[in-house]
Amino acid sequence: IPLTFDNPLLSLNALAAPGGDILGNGVIFPAAIVMGDGIIDKLLDMGLGANGPDFVHAHEYAHQVQFDLGVYNDANAPPSPIDTRDKELMADAFSA
Repeated sequence: IPLTFDNPLLSLNALAAPGGDILGNGVIFPAAIVMGDGIIDKLLDMGLGANGPDFVHAHEYAHQVQFDLGVYNDANAPPSPIDTRDKELMADAFSA
């Protein structure tokens, strides 16, 4: 995600970005997975430091697979709670 490496809102989160012209200005960014320092610290605090980051990374990588499969091709439709839940559970299943 461009220009957000020091954004505190992303610190306790992880996300997958599909890449491409995500800003609409013709600049092509590669696909990316971003994990904030806060989520790593929280996993360590909960005693999940040995494997927790790997599970989070696998879940976000599964979203990259979803992007490649076209699961997110309905970009013009507003996300519904059911749609969001289905995509998140699919990513959980892919990452297991």
